[in-house]
Amino acid sequence: PTERNFYGLLIISSMCVLITATLYEGITYFGKWREALTETEQLEKLHLESQFQSIQSQLNPHFLFNSLNVLSSLITENPRRAEDFVDELSNVYRYLLRSNERELASVAEELRFIRSFFHLLETRHDTGVALNIDVNQSDLDKRLPALALQILVENTVKHNEISPEKPLSIDIFH
Repeated sequence: PTERNFYGLLIISSMCVLITATLYEGITYFGKWREALTETEQLEKLHLESQFQSIQSQLNPHFLFNSLNVLSSLITENPRRAEDFVDELSNVYRYLLRSNERELASVAEELRFIRSFFHLLETRHDTGVALNIDVNQSDLDKRLPALALQILVENTVKHNEISPEKPLSIDIFH
């Protein structure tokens, strides 16, 4: 009878351990699932906010007005620069329109766009603004939200003083 009790207790103890371990793993898995769900919702929210900002920047009449003013003055002063400016303005708006069709862009695509966008800024501000890009070749295929760099560059220009005496230097590096 004592050996039988021992094996009975062993089986009951093993079942208790098994049930406890299963409950623990289930609770842990559920917690991680909830964290992943919350993170996914936050990323979706950030993506929607990014899309909203990109739409705002596309339709930003202030940017378009400034660009047209710069173009107007360039036409008489320097027709060749005016042509270059129109080409870059066209590249910028083409990219802005395409960016709504996709969530992510490669770093290389974003940098090409930033160079066109910066050309417009440089034409407008002349020597008051500078752009330095130093990104590893191995990072060019990585993906990031479309227009992420543009929003950062635009905010940098918007919230800083720009003058030839005190030029604004924008550095993009990794």
